Parts: sequence; structure tokens; C-alpha cells
Amino acid sequence: MSQLKTMKCPNCNAQLIGQNGKYFCDYCNSIIELDNSDRVIRIEKVIKADITKTNIIRDEAKIMEAENERQRLHDRRQREKRKDEPWWAVLLLCIAIIGAFIAIVYILDR
Repeated sequence: MSQLKTMKCPNCNAQLIGQNGKYFCDYCNSIIELDNSDRVIRIEKVIKADITKTNIIRDEAKIMEAENERQRLHDRRQREKRKDEPWWAVLLLCIAIIGAFIAIVYILDR
């Protein structure tokens, strides 16, 4: 049966817990292997950066997608607003022309 031992990390001096000569440091992400007399025979850095970098890239892509969707919705609202504007402008122009025509007829009848 293997015995759990508590050791200090040779890289960062953080607490290690492991068994059978293999220890992992959560602080510096190192795997430390010891021989039977507790001498370090190998230290290997675990690269979590690849996983983290992949997650960051995926999250950035989601953020960009959400931002693009927000921009598309904004642009569509702006186009819809502009569609409504000419209708009101034409109506106001017609009212102005009719008003001018009535004014001219009124003045000429005098």
C-alpha cells in the first residue's frame, strides 16, 4: 500500500501532496518525480496554457459573434427607422403643397 506524503515543491516551495514518488504542484503546475530516497529525478512543467488559450480564443469568438449580432440588430433598426422617415416626409410635403395651393387660390380670388 502506498503512503501519502507531504513535500515542498523544488520550483516554488509550495506544498505538494502525492504518492509513489509522483507529486503535483497546483501553484506552478509542475509534476515532480522522486526516487525511493526522496531525491528529485524529474521535474516536468504541465502546460495548461494551451487549454487556457483555447478557452480564451473560443470565448473571444463568442464575444465577437455576440457583438456582430448586436451590430446587425442595430443596423436593422436604423434601416427600419429610415424606411418610416420618407413616408412622414412625403406626407408633410403634400400638406405644405396643399397649404400653398389653398393660399394661392385664396389670394387670387380676392
